[in-house]
Amino acid sequence: MQTKTITIPAISCVHCKNRVEKIMKDLEAVVSAEVTVETKTLHVAWDDSNTSWHDLQAALEQAGYPPES
Repeated sequence: MQTKTITIPAISCVHCKNRVEKIMKDLEAVVSAEVTVETKTLHVAWDDSNTSWHDLQAALEQAGYPPES
């Protein structure tokens, strides 16, 4: 299991929060995903046995929510 907290500058409202959380939770490997709008952060935990951080990052980028590098 891996966890990561990242900043996503495009998060600006509750709609963004809900969208990012859904994107993450729709991925089979994701165990939990929680967005804090005020700090524009995503805390995500996933099973890394068959899913890498790059897979999660790609899903966020495709949806228009690229993480800060």
